[in-house]
Amino acid sequence: MKGLLTLGEDNLELVITAVQGFSIWLTLAIAAALLIAFAIVWFKKKEALESFKKVFAGVVIGYSVTLIAVMFFLQISLAQIKGRLNANFFLFIGFLFALLVIVVAGLIIDKYAPKASKCFTYIALAVVVIYSIILLLTLPTKTGWSPIEDEHYFAPIENGVYYALTAILVIAIIALGLIFGKNNGTASQTKNIAYAGVCLALSYALSYIKFFSIKGGGSVTFASMLPLMLYAYIFGARKGLLAGVIYGVLQFIQNPSVYEPMQVLLDYPIAFSALGLAGIAKNFKFLKGNMLAEFIVGMSIACLFRYFAHVISGYFVFYVYAEGMNPIAYSFLANTYVLIDLAIDITAGVLLLSSKSMKKYVQSINPKPLEA
Repeated sequence: MKGLLTLGEDNLELVITAVQGFSIWLTLAIAAALLIAFAIVWFKKKEALESFKKVFAGVVIGYSVTLIAVMFFLQISLAQIKGRLNANFFLFIGFLFALLVIVVAGLIIDKYAPKASKCFTYIALAVVVIYSIILLLTLPTKTGWSPIEDEHYFAPIENGVYYALTAILVIAIIALGLIFGKNNGTASQTKNIAYAGVCLALSYALSYIKFFSIKGGGSVTFASMLPLMLYAYIFGARKGLLAGVIYGVLQFIQNPSVYEPMQVLLDYPIAFSALGLAGIAKNFKFLKGNMLAEFIVGMSIACLFRYFAHVISGYFVFYVYAEGMNPIAYSFLANTYVLIDLAIDITAGVLLLSSKSMKKYVQSINPKPLEA
């Protein structure tokens, strides 16, 4: 890190930009190579498909973990140069990693000690609530981690309403996940974790392919939400919510923008956990088991909840960007990039599930138990 510190702030930011640009083309190249290899195996040597799946998973996860590690190291180096590595920084980073540890521990306990899973869930919720309270009371409302030319302080307006709406949104996401997120599939926990890793890695890698970004954060990507939402559809919303929390933390590592504590929770863990709701439509009886309809409805609901999370932070925190425009209208308009992203994901999802063979494959990953 000492070597990076000698580069200076401007040079290190150029390095980060260069790495992000290079990663876009590298991701596309790896994706193209894997797709070509998959097509060859699928049409020429299907007996080798199982072995190819392991290679595919290894390449995707290995590449994504390397990319995450490199970006995290560069972002930490930049934070140190800018003098941000203080107690508040480590308290916040600690909270995000605590979320990761809780989710991973929950998956392990669910696999090896399912009877203790319910008790662990209550303990985990208590830890998150207590840590959140400490975080909100300790961190200042004027963080200013991202350089803003006009040096506005991002102190939220109407704190009471801000926190109340956030709480309502979180409760709604959890409630929908619990009510409609039951998973009756027979896939093993090992298989579940393996697919979670691959889908998270794919989503993270695709998130580097950006068509455009907006002021204050957010971007339209190349169907980066699709793998994560497909995982939620296959394994259920409850597991999808947990995967979404992990993905939110990874997104924070990719481009850490902290303007106000609750804003970070809204724009990262809360917003991306909502993508797990893509699995709830699988339990909507009125869709009569139509896979394509279930997936489209689930994706739409998931992205609307993500959209509302960004709208709340946009109105209460990013109102300074409105520049004379009504802050509510500005927030709804500025965050429409999520809906554009949704349109891209739906198009890609329809193309993916248009063939009967792909539908059968998706069903085979986590098949329903045979009726007696």
